[in-house]
Amino acid sequence: MANCLVIEINWFDEHLVELSLKARNGIFSGQTKLFANHSELNEMGDKLSGFPVPSEFETATFNLGTFDPAYTGGGASFTMKVIDSSGHIEVEVKLLSNSEESKGMVSLTTFVEPAAIDIFCDQLKRIKLENGNSATLTFVT
Repeated sequence: MANCLVIEINWFDEHLVELSLKARNGIFSGQTKLFANHSELNEMGDKLSGFPVPSEFETATFNLGTFDPAYTGGGASFTMKVIDSSGHIEVEVKLLSNSEESKGMVSLTTFVEPAAIDIFCDQLKRIKLENGNSATLTFVT
């Protein structure tokens, strides 16, 4: 697996979608499965669309699933922030697995280019609800 974040559709019904998330930055990697509403991937794409705004220090965050230990499943948290006036972007990904099979959490930080965010947003907004469909955010290596 390349240094990236992959969100893939595993299963869905009329109410929920089960997502598989995998992330790797070259040193750390992790994966989880979580449940989300059908609209959340599109909402994530809309929220990140156009990020970052030129000449502004900006932060964008988005969560999927849950980090509440009272619930089984998993959670994912994404924070992107502009770290300097040149527009370099740092991304922090946290993945939690809280299933009967495995429990654990990974947090990794890496960098991403604005063009990679644009591609990821486009994939999220166009993703069709079919098993195996995915969106990928490629990290700077």
